[in-house]
Amino acid sequence: MDMLKMDALEEGGIYRITARNFFVGAWNGTNGFIGIRQKFSDRYLFTEYHHDYSPHVGTARPWEKVGQVPEGVELIERTPTECSDCGRPAHFERDDPGSPRGHWFHADGSPVCEGGAVTLTYQPLFDVLEPYRKAEDERWIEEENARKSNKEGSS
Repeated sequence: MDMLKMDALEEGGIYRITARNFFVGAWNGTNGFIGIRQKFSDRYLFTEYHHDYSPHVGTARPWEKVGQVPEGVELIERTPTECSDCGRPAHFERDDPGSPRGHWFHADGSPVCEGGAVTLTYQPLFDVLEPYRKAEDERWIEEENARKSNKEGSS
């Protein structure tokens, strides 16, 4: 099976891929696949870039379309940043240009509440991708077990 080129992909299409952090992802329509990454005990949406997008950061190779993101579900990794106490939109302002230091503010310019700001995984897309991720994990385990069984049988 040949790798699918970027111009052959459908925005919102869910594809079986080979990548560093996951094996199923939704094509974002421009340069990469959003999928469920697991790092330690955290699971969150993350983008892997198409191999043809960049030889330096392109780690994803799509092979087959397996589904479609429903209309109305956005192709984004995270929700907009908001105040963790009151839920109002929040943004970060640097103390000086180029400085990593700064402060979080509400959209009206007032400082965020005591709890700070938070950005969460975009749950609607996570929920769409989860069954595909689970099915692909199960498929991979079955293939791996079959390879082991064939190897043991040929010994």
